[in-house]
Amino acid sequence: MADPNRIVLNFHNTLLRESDVNLLMGPHWLNDQIISFYLEYLEKNVFQNARGLLFISPEVVQCLKFVTRQEMSIFLEPLNANGKSFIFLPLNDNNEVKAGGNHWSLLVFSRPESTFYYYDSLSSGTSLRSLRPFLLELAAAIDCPEFDVRQGDCVKQNNSYDCGIHVVCNVECLARRAFKYNSLDDDDTTVSTDEDPTKMTTQKIRQKRQEILNIIQKLGGKL
Repeated sequence: MADPNRIVLNFHNTLLRESDVNLLMGPHWLNDQIISFYLEYLEKNVFQNARGLLFISPEVVQCLKFVTRQEMSIFLEPLNANGKSFIFLPLNDNNEVKAGGNHWSLLVFSRPESTFYYYDSLSSGTSLRSLRPFLLELAAAIDCPEFDVRQGDCVKQNNSYDCGIHVVCNVECLARRAFKYNSLDDDDTTVSTDEDPTKMTTQKIRQKRQEILNIIQKLGGKL
């Protein structure tokens, strides 16, 4: 009988169990652990030489939503957030300081543009109004008192469970765009083919679950 608590992979600060990995094997909503793992994989293995990128785990982001500006600084100072050009924050719609919720979306801060970009694979911008108080506190904590907010263009999900997959795909494509162009503005990019690693496509979304499973196995995961 399978043990859901069996450890599949211990990767830096992330511990994946069988119950976490099983979420990748079917039409399931991704949890904090899988998203944290992939962000840490991007940081340690894909963008290890990109010093200006900061990927903040969902657990920390959830805490940031409920603390004061001064407390935010306590979380962000060890991450050198004020020295980062691009900060990626996966957002959960949970209204409590714990894991859970029903939907993932993505907030990215671009310091070169003094702009917060918001990417939601389900809605078309209605969540931006509710985010405003959080953005005001966060902007002050990362030393950007004046900022713009833009709804980022992204592929929309066609089911009720792939929001987490959209988030990790968006993070990777946007990080590549930031690293290449020092901007998240689509107008600043010139290539728009399906093979462009800075562009999100439905094909990338369809392939991502298996791709993450392959990465876990390549890193020594016991699938």
